[in-house]
Amino acid sequence: MTETSTTGNLGTGSGTGTDTAGTDTAGTGTAGTGGPITGTDAGPVVRLTARNARAVRTAVWVGLAGMFILFGSGYVLSGFVLPPSASLSSADVVALYTGHQTRIRVGCFLMITGFSFVALWGCSLASLTRLLEGRSAVVTFTQVTCISVVTVIVVFAPLIWALAAFRPGEIDPDVTRSINDLGWFLFLYPWPPLMIWLGVTGWAILGDQSTEPLFPRWTAYLSFWTALLSVPGGLISFFKLGPFSWNGLFAYWVPLGVFFVWVVGMSTVMVRATRRRQLAP
Repeated sequence: MTETSTTGNLGTGSGTGTDTAGTDTAGTGTAGTGGPITGTDAGPVVRLTARNARAVRTAVWVGLAGMFILFGSGYVLSGFVLPPSASLSSADVVALYTGHQTRIRVGCFLMITGFSFVALWGCSLASLTRLLEGRSAVVTFTQVTCISVVTVIVVFAPLIWALAAFRPGEIDPDVTRSINDLGWFLFLYPWPPLMIWLGVTGWAILGDQSTEPLFPRWTAYLSFWTALLSVPGGLISFFKLGPFSWNGLFAYWVPLGVFFVWVVGMSTVMVRATRRRQLAP
């Protein structure tokens, strides 16, 4: 396929290739908002300008660093990597927050800062899957909406834990335990927006019919499996002990572990995709 790019009639669909919003399409048609019908059915290969490719890579690396360095260090420091049992008594929960008060406060500060970078990372992924949609933007809008919801909900978890560590020995122990419960429910229970985000991402990847697919197909299946394995987080309201409790294998360890495997795998593929699709300077 021969790639050509015109400088006139931007976004109007004229010419054999169109430069729209920092991208070029190889072949006939355009991935912009105007011009003839294209999309994945026509099989165009959308190219990124050097500036846009660098912006996406920067967002990927900064988002990844924020999640792993800030959130990860805060998570370890707070001691919540090994979650307290949901069956702990009110006195035990108060003792946990009283005995590790400063550590939990600092850890929550780092966690709420670090997890906010999920929005940056997620939007960089959405900007790439946007290239696969042609004139439609349903997947992109769904991704951005779900990313926003996931970020807002999950950043409340360290906020709630910080609240529990604010005055654990000064209020009713049952109140402290309820605050701790709320933090863990916010962290694990809201699986639907996460599942939809991952599901539409996989759908967009499988729908790429271009001659040079942006993502390998295994990333779609990884997205589907990660989405499916997030569902047991919604079962923590039924169990205080066992594999489906909030410190159990299927409700905590598997969803959390698979999610971070997905983040690392997608980050690697995203960076490679921007290099392959970047226009020559």
